[in-house]
Amino acid sequence: MSSKYPTVLDCLRELGQRIQREHGPTCVAAAQKLQAEDDQAVSTKRPSDEGAASLNSTEVSMLHTKLKIIQERAAQAI
Repeated sequence: MSSKYPTVLDCLRELGQRIQREHGPTCVAAAQKLQAEDDQAVSTKRPSDEGAASLNSTEVSMLHTKLKIIQERAAQAI
């Protein structure tokens, strides 16, 4: 921010104008379309199931423990 652009909104407006001048309206329109598609994808994404993630984590931990036991027994058998 500066005396010429005292607020964040003023800075953003100037930035938007510079982008349009340097890249043209086609580039800006494409970026806006991509942003809209990203926003839509995020809004339709299913939230993660914390219970399932916790269960999977517990199962992985149990399997890891079993694997260690099997490896120890195999080492003893050799």
